Amino acid sequence: MCGLAGFTFSDVSSRDYETIIADMLRRIEYRGPDENGVVVNDALALGHNRLTIIEPDGGQQPRCHEASGNTLIFNGEIYNHRAFDAKIQAAGGVLRDHCDTETLFWLLQLFGVEKTLSMVDGMFAFAWYEAGTETLYLARDRFGSR
Repeated sequence: MCGLAGFTFSDVSSRDYETIIADMLRRIEYRGPDENGVVVNDALALGHNRLTIIEPDGGQQPRCHEASGNTLIFNGEIYNHRAFDAKIQAAGGVLRDHCDTETLFWLLQLFGVEKTLSMVDGMFAFAWYEAGTETLYLARDRFGSR
């Protein structure tokens, strides 16, 4: 079970946010001992401790879209993730791997939060940051099992 951490802020210059998010991840490293990652921008810090289950060579997080700045951290499993490969590629997404993290990232990037949540089946929690609107979405599966 991966570990997620994050926070938003309005004053970049006042604190060392990289140190704060790293400390948050250290406190939950037991949830994801395989690898970790952090992204800090002008509005938020997101961190992820990974427990590798699907696609050991892929699925690194946070997953960021370079052009838009959109960012995902995710815990859980999307059971039907492979069913979306062709749809993602037809819409212009380029899959780097076959991990459910990559699928969720591209579904959110291409179709938005509401439509993605209606499409996926699984147990999950995620944070999705849309840089263009400076909106942070926090979501979990319908049953809240994570």
